[in-house]
Amino acid sequence: MPFFPEATEALIFDMDGTLYDQGRLRRKMYLDLMVGLARNPLFIQEIKVLYAFRKNRERLSENRDGVCSIEKRQYAEVAQALGLDIGKVRHIVNECIFEKPLKHLARCLYPGVKDLFSLLRQKQFKIGVFSDYPCDAKLRALDLQVDVMVCATDEKVDRFKPHPAGLLFAARELGVPVKKCFFIGDRDDKDGECARRAAMPYLILPRRRISILGWYQETCMQISRMDRKMD
Repeated sequence: MPFFPEATEALIFDMDGTLYDQGRLRRKMYLDLMVGLARNPLFIQEIKVLYAFRKNRERLSENRDGVCSIEKRQYAEVAQALGLDIGKVRHIVNECIFEKPLKHLARCLYPGVKDLFSLLRQKQFKIGVFSDYPCDAKLRALDLQVDVMVCATDEKVDRFKPHPAGLLFAARELGVPVKKCFFIGDRDDKDGECARRAAMPYLILPRRRISILGWYQETCMQISRMDRKMD
């Protein structure tokens, strides 16, 4: 029996913590930050910016009705709070959160993800990714191909999880009814709540790494045994 409803035509994945080990990546990035601080004591300003940026995004996501212009506000509000130029904040965030982690990403990919994606392709499922963070560069670093990638800060979404706008947009882009999509994430308060608001079937992966690895292995076995009848 597959882990998703029989009528499923598309699987939409969260990115961070779902396709790769986010804890392992954070440990690698923490070491990079400590090396940067040791080499340049002024690097402490960048650490303050990163902390404020993450806290501000959490605050923006807690607005149940969503907020507008989040792509700009996530930087502008941090810049105002710290008395910095918005361009400076963008540069620090882009370098430390979006660019530097890419070199570590492939080593943090959960074993079994590539096998799963390959099997989904063979069985003619559509594959999407929906993340609060940009996922194009991450997917290239992980060498994963999808049919649709959606970021919460995209102009046509403009809402962080758990607002369902991004998930509903991903379904439309895939050309698949919401009820025939299946969302897979790792946080019930974000991914699970997002799916519930979108009325989309979903699964929240277990927290422990060994459990996630077992899930990917078992899921690949289940899908490989499936006999899909296509029109």
